Amino acid sequence: MKKNEAFTLIELVICIGIILLLLSIGGINFKIRVQAREQVKELALDLKFLKNYSQINNIRTSMDLSDEGYSINFGEKTKTVKFNSLVKLESTNLDKITFSNKGKPSYLEEKSSAGTINFSVVNKKYKITIQPVTGKVNFIEIKE
Repeated sequence: MKKNEAFTLIELVICIGIILLLLSIGGINFKIRVQAREQVKELALDLKFLKNYSQINNIRTSMDLSDEGYSINFGEKTKTVKFNSLVKLESTNLDKITFSNKGKPSYLEEKSSAGTINFSVVNKKYKITIQPVTGKVNFIEIKE
């Protein structure tokens, strides 16, 4: 009589459990990276929102930018966003961005609200630019 060798049910459950644990660790890291990238995209969308809000409602809007996050002020409302730990503000010539009631970048206290903001998320780089006259906001992923 020939003896068949096979895995027992317990061995299969343990192997599947180990594989799922390893996959979930990789999935969590991927999810955090995606959230960090989405935060940078959300910043660009918030800038576009501020520009449009100031045009439509004929009021000034502003954004205060720092290494930890940003806060936007539009009308009587404010919104504060804290950056993910993977989002790094590389360089910028802006710390306060203001849009006039016409939706154009303001020139206050001898500082223009037009400029460039550079971010890095792990090994990817992103650039947000605000054009001087029109206030158009561009979001660019820099390919290396």
